[in-house]
Amino acid sequence: TNTASYAPGFCNLYSRVNANGHGLTAGKWWQPSIGELMMMFANFNKINYALSLITGAELLVRDAYWSASENSSTNAWLLFLNYGYMNYYTKATGQGRVRAVSAFIS
Repeated sequence: TNTASYAPGFCNLYSRVNANGHGLTAGKWWQPSIGELMMMFANFNKINYALSLITGAELLVRDAYWSASENSSTNAWLLFLNYGYMNYYTKATGQGRVRAVSAFIS
């Protein structure tokens, strides 16, 4: 289902536009794979610097983030952006942050 009560639905429904209506609307965002989260970990400071230049943007924090990559039908991978550790947890009860991502656009 396409609902904000679970991570992929939250990311798909996410919308970020400015006062002039420029930005990305729902359907243009997704939950990152474990590989995409690893790239975010490797570029943490650069990403946060870029986000700091955007009014109202939320910076990454050094915490656990859910990936869209599943380990099984009940488990998905999390990446801890504080030290790069990854592990899988039960999707129904595990806790972690969710970060919607999009492709670069011109």
